[in-house]
Amino acid sequence: MVGIVIFLILAYFLGWSVAIGFLIGAVLSGAAGFIGMNVSRCAPMCAYRAGRDRYSLANGLELAFKAGAITGLLVAGLALLGVTLYFGFLVGTRHMAPDDRTVIDALVALGFGASLISILLVSVRGSSPRARTWGATSSGKGGGRHSRG
Repeated sequence: MVGIVIFLILAYFLGWSVAIGFLIGAVLSGAAGFIGMNVSRCAPMCAYRAGRDRYSLANGLELAFKAGAITGLLVAGLALLGVTLYFGFLVGTRHMAPDDRTVIDALVALGFGASLISILLVSVRGSSPRARTWGATSSGKGGGRHSRG
């Protein structure tokens, strides 16, 4: 809901090009987060099995490293792809000057949309009771239902 409100405010005050830049950044950030969380959910067990089944710590570490690399490269790749394609659209298709204020504002809004969605996802996930319980147990503190102390 916050993203929709910001999208409408940007469209009203700064124009549709800036608002669409914000939307592209938010969607790509959400996609990177969704794919990254799916990789992060599956990777620990796969790394454990790779190390256990082949009796090699190196195999498990290699798989864990590759899973982390996928997530990191995905975030950087989607960001670069979004900026490049939207810049190409604004300059090539809409025939705006590369140093036009609207182009610069639209690309800044794209970055703002990407960072806003990641901040909102972390704040929402961190405020849920389940996240607090798991966070307390992973640090070894607190009286969560899964803690041992």
